[in-house]
Amino acid sequence: MVNLKKVHRIMKLKGWQCRLWNRPSYVPKATRVPISPLDQPDRLWCLDSTKVFCGSYGWASLIAVMDAGSREVVGYRFSPRGRALEAMDALEQALSGPMEV
Repeated sequence: MVNLKKVHRIMKLKGWQCRLWNRPSYVPKATRVPISPLDQPDRLWCLDSTKVFCGSYGWASLIAVMDAGSREVVGYRFSPRGRALEAMDALEQALSGPMEV
């Protein structure tokens, strides 16, 4: 039994090999992100989450609800976990009214 990689390496060093492994290269297509045509607030809201490193406390999750028309954050929740419960809390905060800064 002979390792196929060893045979390939020796044949490549001696120049005895043609292209055996002709794998088609995969080039990903650029995704088109549609721009929101909204110019009025309170028509469409978006929900996004991200992880934030908090030093010795580890990672925490920041979930934000954003108005697509005005690009304003209307509700958010910062918590150690990023569960659906925290997303619901952020949405409830957005529904309750304007945020206090």
